[in-house]
Amino acid sequence: MNLETLTPLKVLKLNIWAYQSVKISENTSYILKFKAKNASSDFDILVYLRNLKNRSDTLVTSSVSVSTGTDWKEYSLVINVGSFLEGVTDYVLGLDAGSGNSVLIDDISFKKVENYIVNVVAEDGGTAT
Repeated sequence: MNLETLTPLKVLKLNIWAYQSVKISENTSYILKFKAKNASSDFDILVYLRNLKNRSDTLVTSSVSVSTGTDWKEYSLVINVGSFLEGVTDYVLGLDAGSGNSVLIDDISFKKVENYIVNVVAEDGGTAT
C-alpha cells in the first residue's frame, strides 16, 4: 500500500488491517484522506501511528467512521503528532477495520498539513484572516 498514490485501477480491500511505513516529524499535523465504498456495515476504521520495529508501541490512535453504500465517499482525518516515543524514529501508519468488517479503499494520501488561510466571518459582518 503506497500511501502517497495508488495506481488508479488498484483498490485496497481492507478486511482486517493494512499498514505502510511513513516519514513523520515531531509536533506536526498530518491529514489522511481516502475514498471508500462497499463497507460491510457502518463502522469505525482505527487509524494509528506505531513503532515500525515494535508495533505494540503506539504513538497516536484515532478513528474515522465509514458507512455502507456503493458510491465512493471521501473521508479525511487530521492526525496530530506530538513528541516521538523515546528512542523511536521509524513509524508505520495503519488502518484497522476490526474483526468481521470490510471496505474498499482508494486514493489514499497522507500529507503534512501546510499552513493555510482561514477566513472567519463575525456575526456583525466583520472578517478576519
